[in-house]
Amino acid sequence: MSKWMIVIKAMAVAASLAAVKYGLHILNLEFIRIDPIVSALISGVIFTMAILLTGVMADFKESEKIPGELAASMKALHKDFELLEFTAKKEAGIALEHLNSLIAVIIHQFESNQWKQREIGAEIEKIDQDIAVMAVQNVAPPYIIKLRNELNNIEKMSNRIDTIEETDFLPSAYALSQTAVFFVFLILLFAMVDPYLIGMAIIFTVTFLITGILLLIKDMDNPFETGGKGSAEVDLKHIYKLDKYIRSHDDVK
Repeated sequence: MSKWMIVIKAMAVAASLAAVKYGLHILNLEFIRIDPIVSALISGVIFTMAILLTGVMADFKESEKIPGELAASMKALHKDFELLEFTAKKEAGIALEHLNSLIAVIIHQFESNQWKQREIGAEIEKIDQDIAVMAVQNVAPPYIIKLRNELNNIEKMSNRIDTIEETDFLPSAYALSQTAVFFVFLILLFAMVDPYLIGMAIIFTVTFLITGILLLIKDMDNPFETGGKGSAEVDLKHIYKLDKYIRSHDDVK
């Protein structure tokens, strides 16, 4: 259903605008003639929004990769800690508990649509201290370096998620597009169209297209808005698969 949310919202806006325009037509308040200048204005607005969509798309494509890479790093770290249970059983067991806690916190923050880097950082710091303790327990230095590298990758991706969540893409350009769309809608409302039914169909389609692109840009600017609240959100299946794998693995042990 979520994939149709933007379509439904855009159609609702277009239908509302069509109803208002019909009322203005009945009251004979239409006075703007559609000419090449108006057509160029509408084309310019759509072109500007296409540029914004291209910019947001780059961050969205990067965001799609993050959950899979994050899950891969955490799974690798989990397997490494399991191997270390033969040499540092107590320390590795504690590290596994902290890693499970980190995964639970990450899933909770994804589902609540509130990414709190401070909580993630606190869990990562616990694992980092566990690795430091293992370094003292005569664990081979190359192994410690590998553990640190995986943990650094997790922290790096977590910071990137935080940046994407907190940063809006070109807020001024987005505000400019919203203002331009508003003026285009005003022009369309008071535009004189002939024949009327065909003109109304064209105006409805243009309004639907512009509104849909604007909503899509806004939605894609927050790709980690999970839980069905967004229409353009990244797939977290790899994170959930990791959680299921670890739970089943722990049950076997």
